[in-house]
Amino acid sequence: MESHIAPTIAYYTKAKDMWSFLKKTYSHATNVIKILQVEEELYKIQQEYSVAKGQILTSSDLPD
Repeated sequence: MESHIAPTIAYYTKAKDMWSFLKKTYSHATNVIKILQVEEELYKIQQEYSVAKGQILTSSDLPD
């Protein structure tokens, strides 16, 4: 995610609310690529969170 976008979503606690905001902000036809990039970044973050959560809950060693 680009650094200038992160502060605009920092206070959202639910991914659905965050995505709704981003979709409204970047939903113009000319921003289709940006929407896909943001969606991909959110998916990556979700995957990283899931892995870390699983490691914490199973007391596995966390990566460096």
